[in-house]
Amino acid sequence: MLQALKILNKARIRNISIGNLVDIIDTVNLMANLNPAKSDKIKVINAEGSYYEIGHTIGRKTRLQIQQILHSKSYDENQSVIDNEYNDFLKYIEPYPFIVDELRGMADGSGTDFESIVRLNIVELDRERNIQFDCSSFIIKKDNTDILAHSEDGLEGDDIFLLRATYPSGTEILSFCYYGSLVGISASLNSHGFIMSCNLVLSNDNQPGEPKRVFSRRLVECKTIDEALDIVKTARRCQGQHYIFKQFDRTVGVEASATRVQSREIAPNYY
Repeated sequence: MLQALKILNKARIRNISIGNLVDIIDTVNLMANLNPAKSDKIKVINAEGSYYEIGHTIGRKTRLQIQQILHSKSYDENQSVIDNEYNDFLKYIEPYPFIVDELRGMADGSGTDFESIVRLNIVELDRERNIQFDCSSFIIKKDNTDILAHSEDGLEGDDIFLLRATYPSGTEILSFCYYGSLVGISASLNSHGFIMSCNLVLSNDNQPGEPKRVFSRRLVECKTIDEALDIVKTARRCQGQHYIFKQFDRTVGVEASATRVQSREIAPNYY
């Protein structure tokens, strides 16, 4: 993962062609094989079309993994409370039709129902998450090159795949994704040269609002860092998240709780 992001960050031309970065795929799979206990290569998915069609392709090609997650998942015994909370979160997802279309496509492609896929993307409903497994991002300078690196330190079941997609907006992306999750919750690069890396941040001001996987998905197609900052600052977030945004020579660190956001221009070395 670290080596892959190093390569991602070296793409410094203003109109990046994701097609010119296909060597990243081989690098990612090479890094995956460094763990002798888990030699399976990282799955690579190519998708294009409408938001529904992209979601459908992801769902169809990760059907087995999504079904395994759903069958192994346990919910809070107080299901009526969970149902009420689900409905509270859903009303903050519905204002974004493209996200709803992606989730509906993912549900249809994986052969499951829409609500189950949406629940997977409201991690705030998950009572059993072990929060000691946190990802990290850092940026360093080496040989006059900025290197943005990210570690995926989630649970064993949080396996990732690499998505290469072209959206209806014309934006191409290359992104590490969790099975069953919206794009944008790990590390991503798009054809505007915008790179984002995100990490868990816990806060004590959680509130009803957009699940973090939803407002993170809204960042994936951003054309500029300022556009991404505006999304984070204006979203009614239900909890916090940490981001590093990078585009060419500019790098910004963002720490957000549900009700507060702090951002600052940063330079290597930063963790």
